[in-house]
Amino acid sequence: MKKLFALSGLLCILYFPVVMSSTSETGDKEEATLISVTGKVIDHKSGEALAGVLVEIENSGARIYTDFEGKFELHDVAPGTYSINTYLISYESLKFDLELNGEIIEPVKIELNQISRIVP
Repeated sequence: MKKLFALSGLLCILYFPVVMSSTSETGDKEEATLISVTGKVIDHKSGEALAGVLVEIENSGARIYTDFEGKFELHDVAPGTYSINTYLISYESLKFDLELNGEIIEPVKIELNQISRIVP
């Protein structure tokens, strides 16, 4: 019984560092390739921050609403070229392409135009 207990303890000691090293290597590689996209959405004419704007990466499921200062952050985005869509009631929707190459990018500045309708 003592031999079995000692053997299982030895196996745990030998196995634990292998599991920890493989996990940390994989985790570091994944973190290095993912990017955070940050930015601010403003009114084109007034320059005021726009709260509640939906900012989404097309066909990815990644989406977020801007805060009261018009700021947003999309985390854990893989490098690539994406179409970014923005939506806010009473403003024109905006779609643009954004290329992420794995490096840290500057915050994105998005300007939306208010819809003007002529009422007869």
